[in-house]
Amino acid sequence: MTQGPDTNENKPEIQPLAPKEVMALIEKHFPSNTEQIGVIEIVSCGHGDAVVRLPFNDRFTRPGGTISGPTMFHLADTTAYVAILSDLGEAAIDSVTTTLTINFLARPSPEDLIGEVTTLRRGRRLSVCDVRIYCGSARTLVAHASCIYALPRSRTD
Repeated sequence: MTQGPDTNENKPEIQPLAPKEVMALIEKHFPSNTEQIGVIEIVSCGHGDAVVRLPFNDRFTRPGGTISGPTMFHLADTTAYVAILSDLGEAAIDSVTTTLTINFLARPSPEDLIGEVTTLRRGRRLSVCDVRIYCGSARTLVAHASCIYALPRSRTD
């Protein structure tokens, strides 16, 4: 079956932004992000996936010596946002979280956290992401999140 002129096959593939480019967008539009979560490291991103490292900081701990739930929640949200920005660029800066459900699976030790996201589906208006949060060099899975972002109407397809 031949494809018509309006199919996705005829659209040029847009190259995802590199980690440094995504970080520059976040720093430009969300300068207070560093105050809220700390300095993140975008390890990799593109084509609906991203890996973000959150270096450990004592302020993330709660009584009992574990990392707080709000810290992991923020990392899950940020990791999903990184994947969206990487794929859609600055046109997606106005994307907003509509739903984020997180399940805490294990107590994270006071070490770096790694957020890994896979975009399950990106439509014209919504992006559905699956986020896994790992702790430390042993890569213990400590949380799983499902995140839905509303994409801005003004973005180009």
